[in-house]
Amino acid sequence: MAIHQPSRSILRSILDFVMLIVLLIFIGPCVKIFNYFNMSTRNCYTTHKRHAKKVENVQAQVRRWIEGGRKGHMCTAKPGWKSFSIHKVDKRGFYKVEVDLNDIIEIDVENKRLIVEPGMMMGQLTKILTDKGFTIPVVPELDSLTVGGLICGAGLETSSHHYGVFADAVTSFELVTADGDVLNCSETENSDYFYAVSHSYGTIGFLTSVTIPLIPAGKYMQIEYVYVDSIPNAVKLMQQRNKNHAYVEGIIYSMTDVMLMFGDMTSNPSDPSRINYINRWYKPFFHNIVENVMNRMKSSKNNAKYIEYFPLRDYFHRHSRGMFWQFENTLPALSNPLIMLLFGWVHPFNVHAMWALFPNFMYRFITRSQVIQDFCVPTVKLDEFLQKCDTIYKVYPIWLCAAKLQNRSMVKTPAVYGGDYMDLGFYGTPIDVGRSIADRIRECEQYLLKNDGFLGLYADVFLSNEELRQMFYTIPYDKVRNASSSCRKAFPDVFDKAMRRIK
Repeated sequence: MAIHQPSRSILRSILDFVMLIVLLIFIGPCVKIFNYFNMSTRNCYTTHKRHAKKVENVQAQVRRWIEGGRKGHMCTAKPGWKSFSIHKVDKRGFYKVEVDLNDIIEIDVENKRLIVEPGMMMGQLTKILTDKGFTIPVVPELDSLTVGGLICGAGLETSSHHYGVFADAVTSFELVTADGDVLNCSETENSDYFYAVSHSYGTIGFLTSVTIPLIPAGKYMQIEYVYVDSIPNAVKLMQQRNKNHAYVEGIIYSMTDVMLMFGDMTSNPSDPSRINYINRWYKPFFHNIVENVMNRMKSSKNNAKYIEYFPLRDYFHRHSRGMFWQFENTLPALSNPLIMLLFGWVHPFNVHAMWALFPNFMYRFITRSQVIQDFCVPTVKLDEFLQKCDTIYKVYPIWLCAAKLQNRSMVKTPAVYGGDYMDLGFYGTPIDVGRSIADRIRECEQYLLKNDGFLGLYADVFLSNEELRQMFYTIPYDKVRNASSSCRKAFPDVFDKAMRRIK
């Protein structure tokens, strides 16, 4: 198994066994039931008129906050455990606004555009759109990610080498401001707000609808696996081939074992025998499927490439079942073939439901020895940064995703790099080198500061506010907040919200 698994203490081994039994027999079925209703696509449509009524309700709540003397910061009334962060969000003391906006407003086939509310989850949206023969430019792979969260949190995916982050592909959105006004925002209308919202983590206003282009979709994703034996060779091949493929992804199993996957949609597989239903309950987690292909290619004389076809939604949500490799890293027995055969039907574990069922202290105990973070570096710096991470973490696998950043978010993209960046997902248990996880993350943060990189604000952040402002491009964001005292009173600064200081 490529996942690094340090030796576990007897206490931890006993805890793992107890957790496995509880998870599979008790929590798993409960989460599955929750997931069934939570991800249901029934009654997921609304009309423009009903949507307008829901927006008026948001406005009314904001105006009551104003009439009450603007006391305290505002936030959505969504439970803190539903936030896609590795920390539960404590909303005590905040003025909570009910933003019940979770539906599709319009699928305009003629003009190829989607108007959707921010609470719609990717797992629901891909089901609805692929059934109609469409998709959107950027489809992050985890079922429970929401449209609003991906805009405010700058999500990216395997098509980001063409489209940039999720928000870069958005054509317009609707926002309720801290004054209770409704703004339609685009590149030509209220453009200051349009550029300020991405990466703002809900500190500009309440997102109420989003307009996204639609793309015709095939029924399958053709995946060409290519094995390469070094990071420089992987970078070179991706730079040569990215423009020729709609979807590109890499999984780094070691500094000398990299699997690249080049994908394109199709409705007519040339070899139906190579259709792989990767999300069936008994199948290995996706990273293990890829590793098995890699091992076959390495042992074969002809290891240049290998082609398979996945059902399109299977591809879009290929990492949902195992939360990449986090579930296996936490409980290795989850990937056992017999366990998968008997209990694989409980996957994917809904992350939000797991947060609700596990106390925060238990989650922190389980993950305290793990690094969970996305680091994004200029492509030309990739090999150097990975050499550093191999020394201080030695965490594998590592997710590799190319991104062509578009200068439409808070991400700083110096012209010298042409927008060419690589996102690296570290989700695992590093080697013990006598240093805390926090110290090692700080070392990576300092590298990013000096080399025009950035990190995900959803996870542990140890930089100061000033350092984060050096890392990110904040001019559009600050322009909006500085022009509105109501915005500053209503919402905390994004970096104050994101920082996690260790006392």
